Amino acid sequence: MLLDEIGWNVVTMRDRRYDMIIHLVTSAKGAKDYFNLPENKEKFQAGMETAQIIDTNTINAWIGHPNFHIIDNHNKTLAWKKSKCVEMIL
Repeated sequence: MLLDEIGWNVVTMRDRRYDMIIHLVTSAKGAKDYFNLPENKEKFQAGMETAQIIDTNTINAWIGHPNFHIIDNHNKTLAWKKSKCVEMIL
C-alpha cells in the first residue's frame, strides 16, 4: 500500500535507494572453519544452515541492482573481505 501511495514498486525501491550494494558472503558458505568464531559478541549467531539460507535470500533480494557486488570466501579471511569492501567503495 505504501509503495502504491508514493508510486514505487519493488524494483524501483531496490534500484534507486542505494548507490551500491556490497554483500559479504557468510563464512558458512566456503569458510566453515571461521563460522561462529567468538570474535564479535554483538553479532547475530544463526546456525550454519540458517546462515546459508539467509545469505542466499539476501543475495536473491539484491540481484538486479545495477551496482551489486558479492565478496565471496575464496580468500577465507575477514581482513581480505574488508579490504575488498574499501577498494570497491573507493
